[in-house]
Amino acid sequence: MKRVRAVSEPTSTFRDRFRVAAPLEEGRAAFVSFTMANGTGDSELPELRVWGADLAWSETATGQALTFAPPPSAPTPPQGVVVSADDTMPSPGALGGNLVDPSIPDPELQIHGKEGLVWHEDAVTSPRLLSPWLLEDFVTPEAQVSANSWHRDALTSDEAWLQFRIEWRSERLPLPAGTLRPLSRGARCHPALDAPCPFTDGLLTEKRPSELWPLETASYPRHVGVRLEAPARVSRVVICNLVTSGQEVVVEGSEDGTQWTELARRKLAESFTSGVNRGFREESNAGSPRDPPLPRYDHAALDIPLPGGSQVQYVRLVCLMTFSDETDVTSLAVLSLFE
Repeated sequence: MKRVRAVSEPTSTFRDRFRVAAPLEEGRAAFVSFTMANGTGDSELPELRVWGADLAWSETATGQALTFAPPPSAPTPPQGVVVSADDTMPSPGALGGNLVDPSIPDPELQIHGKEGLVWHEDAVTSPRLLSPWLLEDFVTPEAQVSANSWHRDALTSDEAWLQFRIEWRSERLPLPAGTLRPLSRGARCHPALDAPCPFTDGLLTEKRPSELWPLETASYPRHVGVRLEAPARVSRVVICNLVTSGQEVVVEGSEDGTQWTELARRKLAESFTSGVNRGFREESNAGSPRDPPLPRYDHAALDIPLPGGSQVQYVRLVCLMTFSDETDVTSLAVLSLFE
């Protein structure tokens, strides 16, 4: 068991965070990150069992797909202990509706490339078709599935206070090399940069537009886009590791870089880190002793078809707040266009 220092809430208060990891079994891992405070009563951590996902690459009636076994079931509290439902109960005056139990893990998909994360997706089911534009032209992609389960005041006595986050990660499965080169591979950024565009170079490096385009040379909010060598009919946009404070992304196209037309829009999922103890959830995402943190929660991956295949030379992203006010793209790794 290893103790690490971490922030439990986004304030100046610090608390010890602990980690327990099971031995690797055929590349499969399970670990739990937890913190305790305010009490001396008994606390119990869940049993650490690896997820036998049995990843496989299979031919289906509709194409090649990734198949995997269901994730482990949620940990069961000891007899006589009531699991707190604080995170699932609506606040006073809020609408009830169908509440989601955060203790039930949903499988998540990651596709790794040599340079970094090619694609990630929440709540996937087996079989999962992998479209050519998700693998792009990466030579050595690998697939992995993971699942994480968040508990607050679970598996604990009335006298103790325990919160923990358990995560399962499968083995990595080599996939066939990608064969679809994006139309935008190597295209210039818009606005133009002196250096190669980091969103189209295939290096999968997350960059902050505020560092690429300081406010002295760009107006607020900054619009992140690419310029193709020649006009083309763009039918799909793939975005990876988009971070923004906005709730919606609008894809706009232009023939001259001056007059813009909306091509599509997509609402972003609400961040899992909202609500109580979000600091602990963010910090515990780095709890794996063997792999780097996965870019979850506020990092969006979007596969957006563009109806009609408009002919454009410029494509940009516009992020909108709740009341249609524009805001910046905080960071981005991939902006790929396909014919």
